[in-house]
Amino acid sequence: MATEISDSDQREADGSSAEKQDETEAEDLKKQNKQQTTLFKTITQITEENVGTFGPFQVYVGFFSLYAMAAMATGIYASVFSDYTPRHHCVDNITRFAYSSEFYESADRCTADGELCQEFAYDKEIISSSASQEFNIVCSQAYLKSISGVLRMSGLLIGSFVFGWISDTFGRVNA
Repeated sequence: MATEISDSDQREADGSSAEKQDETEAEDLKKQNKQQTTLFKTITQITEENVGTFGPFQVYVGFFSLYAMAAMATGIYASVFSDYTPRHHCVDNITRFAYSSEFYESADRCTADGELCQEFAYDKEIISSSASQEFNIVCSQAYLKSISGVLRMSGLLIGSFVFGWISDTFGRVNA
């Protein structure tokens, strides 16, 4: 004798299997989310164990990093003060012109009676001494100021490559 399954029993069986499949998928998603959460917690824990939190060592490293940056900054920004060119005029023109802003801005400040001047007087109101004053890097010698900056920055570029390579080659511990 064959057993007959009614339509309602069939629908109940299909519905319960669909519910079981949905429950299984939901459990799988929960497991995946839990694994991902565990993974992130593990990465955080590993970081804290190996690197640590902010403490005395980080203060020590930060202090010496700032010290190195400050030492480098003086080399870069020293040109602002050393290459400063104050207002100036030719010494031979002192008898003809007073110290006024008109004189400092005139085109005649580099010549004396049609000839290039060899000695200059500088306005020492802002900065009392600079490389431009000491070496008379004005008028026909003004191009030396640009060359000074190019040489300074070229030295920093080449030095960073050379000393970077030296520190990587001899200063690193093999891992």
